Amino acid sequence: MVDEFYLKTVDSYNDLELSNEIRKIVFVNEQGVLPQLEDDGLDGIENIYSKTAIVVVGYLNEEPIGTARMVLYKEDKKVWKVGRVSVLKKFRGMGYGKLIMKFIHKLAKENQVNQLVLHAQLDVVPFYLGLSYAVDGMDFLEANIWHKKMFLKL
Repeated sequence: MVDEFYLKTVDSYNDLELSNEIRKIVFVNEQGVLPQLEDDGLDGIENIYSKTAIVVVGYLNEEPIGTARMVLYKEDKKVWKVGRVSVLKKFRGMGYGKLIMKFIHKLAKENQVNQLVLHAQLDVVPFYLGLSYAVDGMDFLEANIWHKKMFLKL
């Protein structure tokens, strides 16, 4: 059997819960991020319906294995912030994160976004550099993890 990977934009509570479960496993359980920091309230179903957030879930053979979001960063709707990019541990290093990010880029372009920003954990900065993101500024601590601000002009 050939593995089938596909991506879906979240448009229901059920899909959103799948995204949130992946994020809980990766950020809260694996990395020790406090639940109240991980769930910042910027990508609830009301944000999705009001078009201030776009959440995607990646599925492998119908199993949700990864997620990411982009949320409105500047009021002119030209700059959005990518975040909560996560792939379940047993599926990392297989290219799924890159496919998720390319889908986010496609959605951003479809929504006339000019720039994406993100806060990358230091160990994944090379991943984002490989996707043409540039570093912006010094390292900083967020949720007790060192990050770099990065951006991509579209």
